[in-house]
Amino acid sequence: METFYLKRIVGERGLSARSSLGWMMFSINFLSEKDRNQTFV
Repeated sequence: METFYLKRIVGERGLSARSSLGWMMFSINFLSEKDRNQTFV
């Protein structure tokens, strides 16, 4: 779900693959931290 939303934002903004990877890494880190507190996946 999160990845799909991020992909949509990246597509709308037309960012480069590098930026996309950056967002992916950020989202992964954020989700990882959230997973520790509560798993909702």
